[in-house]
Amino acid sequence: MLTGWQVKPIFKIYLHKRDRALLESIQKSLSNEWIHHWFPLDGKIYKHGIDSLDYRVSSLKNIRVVINHFDKLPSPSLMGAGRRFH
Repeated sequence: MLTGWQVKPIFKIYLHKRDRALLESIQKSLSNEWIHHWFPLDGKIYKHGIDSLDYRVSSLKNIRVVINHFDKLPSPSLMGAGRRFH
């Protein structure tokens, strides 16, 4: 039975436009992940408001790739999350 509802998963990272290089680095890092060995991850950078940008991945298949990518990284608590660096 169809109800007229649609769920669309989206992964986004918002950053200030001065941090575009960091967003592009994240995009490049994630685009090195491949789906089924044939298709690269299709995340894109969009303008979001006057002073910000966002990186978006918008299909369930691609979001699984993003989740798997972050699962490979060490836990933030192991990396010293909460510490201040000067």
